[in-house]
Parts: sequence; structure tokens; C-alpha cells
Amino acid sequence: MSVFYNFSFLDFVLLFSVSLLKSEIFLGLLKFFFLRISALLLNSEMIENSEIFLSFYNFTF
Repeated sequence: MSVFYNFSFLDFVLLFSVSLLKSEIFLGLLKFFFLRISALLLNSEMIENSEIFLSFYNFTF
């Protein structure tokens, strides 16, 4: 019984760490896309929109 309990607890820890890693990867991808979009906005003529977007990016993350 104790062996089964330890096994299920380890499974739970493994699943939790994997889901945490997936959410970290997802947040990293979101930040990457936000940075790419803001860089594209900075390269274009829309200076005011990019400043609003960058302030939103700093507020969100």
C-alpha cells in the first residue's frame, strides 16, 4: 500500500512539473510573439501604436 501511495504521489509530482513546464513554455512563446509584434510595429510608421503596445506589454508581463 505504501509503495502504491509513493508511486501515485511521484506520478502527481511528475504531472504537476510537466504542466508547469508547459505553461512556462507557453508564456515564453507569448512573450516572444509580443516582442516580435512590437518590433514590427516599431519598424513601421505606427510609432504611437507601438508605444501603447509596449506600455501594455510592460503592464501585462
